[in-house]
Amino acid sequence: MSSKLLRITSYTEDPSLGFPVVQTFEDKTEYRKNCKYVKGKYYIIDKDIFYIESEDLWYRITSGKIEKDEETGKWYLKGTKSLIKGIIGTDSKGEAIFGNFSANIYNNCVANFKMHNYTCINPGVLKGDWFEDVGSNIFYRRSEVGDSEYRVRLKIRNEKSYTNKGYNIEDNAKEFAQKIESYKNYPLEINTDAKKYGKFLGARSFGAEFETCAGSIGDYLQIRHGIVACRDGSIQSAEYVTVPMTGSKGVQNIITFLNEAKKRTQINIECAYHLHFGNLLHERVYLVALYMLCYQIQDDIFKMFPYYKTDHRGIKRKNYCQKLQKMSIYSLKDSSKEGYEQFIDTVYGKIFEFLSDGQAAGLDVNRRQQRHPIERKWERHNR
Repeated sequence: MSSKLLRITSYTEDPSLGFPVVQTFEDKTEYRKNCKYVKGKYYIIDKDIFYIESEDLWYRITSGKIEKDEETGKWYLKGTKSLIKGIIGTDSKGEAIFGNFSANIYNNCVANFKMHNYTCINPGVLKGDWFEDVGSNIFYRRSEVGDSEYRVRLKIRNEKSYTNKGYNIEDNAKEFAQKIESYKNYPLEINTDAKKYGKFLGARSFGAEFETCAGSIGDYLQIRHGIVACRDGSIQSAEYVTVPMTGSKGVQNIITFLNEAKKRTQINIECAYHLHFGNLLHERVYLVALYMLCYQIQDDIFKMFPYYKTDHRGIKRKNYCQKLQKMSIYSLKDSSKEGYEQFIDTVYGKIFEFLSDGQAAGLDVNRRQQRHPIERKWERHNR
């Protein structure tokens, strides 16, 4: 029987209900309905005594045989559930309070208390003089570090190495799959603007890449927002890549993540922001129309960015923002069905070869495979 079915308003909250009362083992007055009688004494249900479902028995808190999972609020017989012993909160002086809790990938972080690192149930429980070291993403107490060390720990810097990570999100396949799942299951509070733009995007999927020159993003934040930290040879720190997203949640996710990234990372002239769109039509006529539209508006788009995005010389080693070429695409002259189809096929072939570094569409390379003939993206001349 669930213990919650036995509870009524406590005597402390309302002593005027008229139910029979008893004195508990701690000599407190409580309604009899809220108590369990064990070995001659009364214990308040869900406070002094707990029902352990797996055992179908009641255990007193004084028995020493049960422990609480602070993450779920449930009690278990000791040793029957794998729990982490770590920091669950702080007292009025900011001292760490320890307890047991089940793992929560969205909230668990690392906190240093009296020269030792512990798993913390949630950064939100670290009150008072606690702060995050933005280089290591470990939380410390201000009162436990000296002034010079404190200044260092507040500085956004490169302390973590990403040389063991792949260059693309696909190169980190196992982590990629895990982040897709963790992002899908993480609830985000979505604001009005995100809902509006999410509706505008419809069924289109999208993803983003954020290049940084310093700092790091904590694991729990990466897990929440579906972020994979990748290696990038053109920058000094990590490139943070989102999993594919859709709709309002995806828009809100980028907003929320960037607000966290601003606190912990830095960018400079070497860094870029890439936005990818997916779930688009694959028909040749659509791809031709998309290319020609982008060609027509690219000059206006470039005006929105610094001049070096147009001329990289003296700034960057390579030009990763080349403009689209016209490639002798002329207006349609034969408006018959056959002429129109021939026009689309011809233009599509020119675009395909341009983007594939001269490789014509065929059985081995085509739009359905979505695989570039040159594997390493930094070696693609028309990228």
